[in-house]
Amino acid sequence: MVDTFDSKAFVLEAAELLEDQKGHDTVAIDVRGISSITDYLVITTVTSNMQMRGLLERLSEHCDRYNVAPLNSHKSPDDTGWVLLDCEFVIFHLMTRDMREFYELERLWFAGETVYGAIEERAE
Repeated sequence: MVDTFDSKAFVLEAAELLEDQKGHDTVAIDVRGISSITDYLVITTVTSNMQMRGLLERLSEHCDRYNVAPLNSHKSPDDTGWVLLDCEFVIFHLMTRDMREFYELERLWFAGETVYGAIEERAE
């Protein structure tokens, strides 16, 4: 049981968990002050729906440990290649490489501070 909740520590542990479970290029971005909908974004790349399901299960267990209840009930991943888990102060994005390259969320939130991982600059 956690005595004092530290949202940044929660986010960093979750990002590390995703990376440890073979999520690729995991980043956590602090968007406080530039977003009215959340404080942090965590983005990771998955290679399959099976991996996406496994990562959702690990995130669910992580949330349970901290008594964090997602605002959306995450359904089983389908063939869209993108699952979003909204925990109010952090939104997790599990995406296939194609979806991640198409939507470029890191570019959209470029003004945020990267607190985990590295955002690579892409050539124009």
